[in-house]
Amino acid sequence: MAGVESNWLFPLKFIDIASVLSGEAAMEFGNKKMDFKHSYIWLIGLNLMAFVILYLRNMLLYIRRREFALKVS
Repeated sequence: MAGVESNWLFPLKFIDIASVLSGEAAMEFGNKKMDFKHSYIWLIGLNLMAFVILYLRNMLLYIRRREFALKVS
């Protein structure tokens, strides 16, 4: 929609929340554990992983800026 082409977002096309919540995905893939609880745990886990990655990235950028400021002073 936004006109942004990126390959790393391509797997999001295959997420079908409605079939997970209704149980159709569990029947289709033969996995009885694929339910709301399972998908909610994955959602929380992936959000935590994204948070950690962003936190570490920002921390490294902050440390680099601080070191550069100390060298200039």
